[in-house]
Amino acid sequence: MKRCLPALALAATIGVLLIACENGSDSEGFSLAPATSTPETEPTPTPTATPTTVTTGPTGTETTTPSATAEETPVASATPSEGTGAVPGLVVDEGLAAELSAFLADDPDVAVVVRRLDDATGAAITPDRSFYTASLFKVFVMYEVYRQRDTGALRLEEELTVTQEWADLALGTSPYATPGQQVTVSAALEAMITLSDNVTANMLADRVGWDSIRSSVVSIGLHSTVLGGGELSTTPADMSRFFQALTCDNCPGLAPETNAEILDLLARQQIRDRLPRDLPEGTRVAHKTGSWNDVTHDAGIVFSPAGSYIIVVMVARGSGHGEIAEISRLVYDYYNP
Repeated sequence: MKRCLPALALAATIGVLLIACENGSDSEGFSLAPATSTPETEPTPTPTATPTTVTTGPTGTETTTPSATAEETPVASATPSEGTGAVPGLVVDEGLAAELSAFLADDPDVAVVVRRLDDATGAAITPDRSFYTASLFKVFVMYEVYRQRDTGALRLEEELTVTQEWADLALGTSPYATPGQQVTVSAALEAMITLSDNVTANMLADRVGWDSIRSSVVSIGLHSTVLGGGELSTTPADMSRFFQALTCDNCPGLAPETNAEILDLLARQQIRDRLPRDLPEGTRVAHKTGSWNDVTHDAGIVFSPAGSYIIVVMVARGSGHGEIAEISRLVYDYYNP
């Protein structure tokens, strides 16, 4: 079975994590070449590295900087760590928890967090389990881009140039795969989020810096998310906290008007085969997907008639699209009978 693993290569002043694919062994026989296989529906990141150590959670320390591929470019999948801890501040809705548990039937590969925005009620199934992020990492890049925009460190009209190293991560799916091509930060954000484009994800991460991205993640309470050291991992609980930060006016984070911009961008997501798939037509969902050979994720906010709620579903299988859609519909119907 072909397995894609990251290999670190320091280049001049910036370290670029290239994807190295090899047949057989998971630990030897690397070749420094871009991945040629294409993920199921999205490509994932490739952390680039700066020689800075940052502790972001219980899984270890960081020494690298991520970069990405078209819809999703994999880095070695994090070994899932089991966890059943409660999500801080979540008021358990026993009825919803029972319905989710019955649906999952003790499926060990699926973790879920649901949290209403109005009263913090919801449910959590193994919320502290650690998963490879796949393209979910792109929301952290997005967050830091907007933070730096707000501080004046960059402008959305600023133009970035596609380099050969970033073009090599396109996997044939990127609209920005030509070296020398110019793209504004605003257009790069649109492609990274709505198309899950890896080229622009890497360009933006390089522009704002992975140390800054990691610092932002920690500042909003995502202490179990690891971005670097050859690993990209997060938990359903941390993804729920991320979306809480976008909806809480009094929490640490960005200004309410910036959060509104971010939610509008996430609502333009074009990959709609998971959380939105089975919901009534016209339902607004601000979300981000993640996919690779052995994971399928979707995380975001559903704006429903009976109230808005955060929903995160992470699956340790590459074929979890249908399950995520069914769980999403179950939750929607529970709140909107």
